[in-house]
Amino acid sequence: MNKVLNKGILIEELATEASRSLGEKVRLENLINGKCFNETDMHVVIYGPNNKNDGFHNSLYVLKSRSATPSDFDCDGVYIPQGFRAKFPGGTILDGPFAAKYDDLKRIQVSSYEGIPGYPTYTILTAPNAIFKPEKSGCNDSDKVCWAIPSTFNELQTYGPADAPTAPLE
Repeated sequence: MNKVLNKGILIEELATEASRSLGEKVRLENLINGKCFNETDMHVVIYGPNNKNDGFHNSLYVLKSRSATPSDFDCDGVYIPQGFRAKFPGGTILDGPFAAKYDDLKRIQVSSYEGIPGYPTYTILTAPNAIFKPEKSGCNDSDKVCWAIPSTFNELQTYGPADAPTAPLE
C-alpha cells in the first residue's frame, strides 16, 4: 500500500529520490578526492586527511605495496624521503626529500621502484602540480605550504606516519 503525502508525492518516490541524491553525493565526493595507487613492491609515503590536529593541512601515511587508497580517502600528494629519488613524466628526476603536491581529481600512480645502488628511485606516472622542499614547510608564512615535509629519515620516523587505509588495485 502506497502512502501519499501532500500534492500526491508517494513516500516511496521520496525515499528513492533521497537515496539517489545520497548516491550522487558519494559519487561526487569520490570524484573530488585524489586517489593514490602504489604498484611497487615498496611502501610509499603519501599525504592524506589530517589525523593529528597538529596544525598541518594534512598528515603523512604509509601506503603499503601493491595497494591503493579507497575512494573516500583524499590523497593530496607523495613524500619522497632523503636518499630517494622520484622520476616523473618527461624524464625529470628529483632527489628527496620533497613533497609532490597534487590537485583534487588527480589519479596519483607510483608504478615502479628501481633499487639502483645508492639511488633508489620511484617512478611516478602523474606529473605533480607543485614540488615543495622541507624549507617550504610552514603554516605561518604565505610563501610556504602547511604540510609536514621532514628533512631526514629520522624526522620522518619521529612524525610517525599512520598506515593508510587501502583498497584493492583497480
